[in-house]
Amino acid sequence: MAFCVDTSAWLDGWRRNYPRDVFQTLWTSIEVFVDAGEIIASEEVYVEIAKKDDDLHEWIQARKTMLVPPEEEIQEREAELLAKIPTPRRYTERTLPSRPLRHCYCNRTWRGCRYRRADG
Repeated sequence: MAFCVDTSAWLDGWRRNYPRDVFQTLWTSIEVFVDAGEIIASEEVYVEIAKKDDDLHEWIQARKTMLVPPEEEIQEREAELLAKIPTPRRYTERTLPSRPLRHCYCNRTWRGCRYRRADG
């Protein structure tokens, strides 16, 4: 079974808890699991990480085979949830609610993978 890792887990691991320059062996092991298809991520993770063009972005870009598009059912549910959110112009970027989207991914098994979030 593969584990799906979300953006916060990559960011926390790479930048805060397990910096690559200190934990080289850990990141080499993660690369092995990614190459074996045991660690995957949603395409949305790449979109979020690409906002800051840094070494983590480059690392994930080199491993794009781990990125999985959401299934049609998830996209439909996402559209339903987004339709319930008032138009973005009412919000600043800071206050735009993002939780409903994350719950869309967390409330089910996704392609036989357990979805894990770093914050719960």
